[in-house]
Amino acid sequence: MLNLKTNRARIIMVISYVVLIYLTLPVMRPVLNYLKAHLGIRFGLYTDVVLIAMMFGLAVTFIRSKLTWKQWLVVSAVFFLYGYGLKVLKIPEERIHLLEYGFLSFLVYQIYSSARPVLTGYWQTFLTVCFIGTLDEIIQYCLPNRVGDIRDIILNIVSGLLGLILTVVCYQKTAKILPKSPHL
Repeated sequence: MLNLKTNRARIIMVISYVVLIYLTLPVMRPVLNYLKAHLGIRFGLYTDVVLIAMMFGLAVTFIRSKLTWKQWLVVSAVFFLYGYGLKVLKIPEERIHLLEYGFLSFLVYQIYSSARPVLTGYWQTFLTVCFIGTLDEIIQYCLPNRVGDIRDIILNIVSGLLGLILTVVCYQKTAKILPKSPHL
């Protein structure tokens, strides 16, 4: 089992990340409108470049690890779905959500990874990310300059699930990607 200090640090990291997401909700729309007005079409391009660079960095991490063919198949499917999402989502903010909630899954799983049986940790992670993503949209629904949408809840959940799948594959190769934990 992880020591209490390590898990406390992980909980603080998740809480900080979620608070950052929630605190930026009221100001993000004006900031993005400003950037769109001053950058025009380049704003979407810059967003895509940053997101593709992040995906490329993650891909390099997986390439450097020694995955089995089944793990490669799973990772390839997840990357395909992320790539497809980046292509079909026309609004840059939705593209950001696609990776934002995937990363949240990774962070949340750090807390629940010591759960026994292992499936419990997966479910705890998934349900926590679902709750945070749903609350995100409820908050947006209540804000005058934002719109809460059921499609965004679904996007947050799907993104969290894809991130969780990558995290599971990542944890199966802990020695190559993440620091070794005594419970793995």
